[in-house]
Amino acid sequence: AYGIDRKALVAATVGKFSDQASVLGNHLLVTNQPGYENNGSAYDAQNTAKAEQLLQSIGCTKGSDGYYSLNGKELAFTIETTQQNPLRDQTVQTIAAQLKPVGIKITEDADADIFAGTDKPHSLVSEGFQIALFAWEGGPAISSNSSIYQSPALGQGQNYSQGGTAQIDAALKKMTTATDTAGEIAGANAADKLLWDQMYTYPLYQKPVMVAYSSNIQGFQQNPTNAGPLWNSADLSVAN
Repeated sequence: AYGIDRKALVAATVGKFSDQASVLGNHLLVTNQPGYENNGSAYDAQNTAKAEQLLQSIGCTKGSDGYYSLNGKELAFTIETTQQNPLRDQTVQTIAAQLKPVGIKITEDADADIFAGTDKPHSLVSEGFQIALFAWEGGPAISSNSSIYQSPALGQGQNYSQGGTAQIDAALKKMTTATDTAGEIAGANAADKLLWDQMYTYPLYQKPVMVAYSSNIQGFQQNPTNAGPLWNSADLSVAN
């Protein structure tokens, strides 16, 4: 986390097609949402010296190739992500370039089976991956994303990272059971601060939804769900 320059990552990826793209400093709230707090500000800037200090403090040694090893095993990690997604390819490539000076090796596995079942060893549900890169969508219902951070022991979420604590669960419960928006926001930010401390998951950037349309297309309607930008695309008519 200290070795990644998220501002430079935005500039190299989503920032190329939208000036609304930004570093994301919250696991549960997006930047343009009421109550958003950047609880990850300690990681806004790359800190290579801090990253290397942490590695050395646990006994890592740097080899002649510039990469660290721990107990004879090189700090080399594979990032699993979806196939045929140039944005995610560029994201992984940028992260790999940023972490090389830190002494951590990153490679990409564009995995066709990332969303497959437990029969695929590196799928999300199998939890056999080292690092996984994928996206989630924010929305008005703050509580809708609580399941991805609930402790696996609760048996009711989608927490592929296998992280979680009783304290995080308690904050998420306050968020999901709040009777007003202020209570939801307070619970979300309380959980988010604990998630940053745990660092099982690492928000990178916020990519705005972009919808392109032509003036000769009629019947366009925004999608009120998170299934995609259009819900009535099959019914669109083209003007003569």
